[in-house]
Amino acid sequence: MHHLACEYAKGLHLHSLDGNDYFAATGSTRTDDDRKGMWELIQKDLFYHLIYNKPATLYPSLDKWQVNLPWLSLDSPPENVDNVSTISFLVRSRLTFILIHFFHTLEKLEHESEAVGAIEPLCHEVELLFEEWGIENWIQRSLHDQMDLWILAELVLAGYTSIIFMLRKATLLKSNCPNPVSSDVNIPKTDYATRASRRILELTYSMMHVWRFPAAELISYILGAYRAHIAYSHLASNVISSLTTAEMVEDLQLLDRVAQGMETAAQQESDFFPLARAMQEINAEVRKRVGV
Repeated sequence: MHHLACEYAKGLHLHSLDGNDYFAATGSTRTDDDRKGMWELIQKDLFYHLIYNKPATLYPSLDKWQVNLPWLSLDSPPENVDNVSTISFLVRSRLTFILIHFFHTLEKLEHESEAVGAIEPLCHEVELLFEEWGIENWIQRSLHDQMDLWILAELVLAGYTSIIFMLRKATLLKSNCPNPVSSDVNIPKTDYATRASRRILELTYSMMHVWRFPAAELISYILGAYRAHIAYSHLASNVISSLTTAEMVEDLQLLDRVAQGMETAAQQESDFFPLARAMQEINAEVRKRVGV
C-alpha cells in the first residue's frame, strides 16, 4: 500500500511540484497543501525504509526532487493554521533531514565497528530537536485536547523509534533482511537507546492509562507502526545489566506500570491477555535476576 501511494504520487508529478515543467505536465497549479502532503509522504517513506528495512520508493531519487517546503508560520498564518499541527510538521521535516543524513552516512560506512560512533551524533540531533522545540512543554499545554496530544505523541514516538532503529542498523550494516526487528538483540546498549526506550514506554503508559486513548486501536498502532515492544525488551535487558540501583528500580517501576496498563486494556479487549501475561512474566523474570 505504501509503495503504491508513492508510485501514485510520482505519477501525479508531486515529486516535481516546483519544477519548471510541472504545470505543462499536469495543467494544475501548485499549492502549499500539495507541498505539505508530499513532504509528509517523503517522511513516511524514510520511516518505512528504516523500520522495515525494505527499499524506499522515493529516497533513491532524492537528487531529482523539486518540492519546496510549504509556507508555515506560527506568528502570522495566511489562514486558520493549527499551531500543534504546524509544530509537528516542522519538527518532522527536521527529522526527515536527519534520516536523509543517516542513510547517506550508511552508504559511506564499510565496517560495523565504526557505525555506532557515526550514528550516535544523529541520535543526539533528534534529542536536541525535541528540546529546541520544547515538545514536552507542548504536551503539557495540550493535556485538555486529545487530538493535539495524539499529534504530539505520534511525533515523539517517531523520533525516539528512529533513534532505536538507527542504532539497530549500526549492528546490521550489511543486512537486507526484509523482516522488521522482533527483539532487542541487535540494539546496541547505549545511553541513547536506553533514553529512547524509556520515553517510548512513558508515552505508551500515558496514552493508555492517563490520556485514555482507545485501547485496541492504540496498542495495535504502537506495536505495529512503532514496534514499542522493542523498547520494552530493551529496557528489561537494561535493568538486568544496570550498574546503578536507582535507575534499575525506576526502570523496573516503569515496566510494571506499562504491564499494568496492558492488563487493564486486556480486561476490555481479551485479545491482549496473552501480551499482558507475557509482560508480567518478563517483569517477574527480571526481578528474579536482579534480586528485587
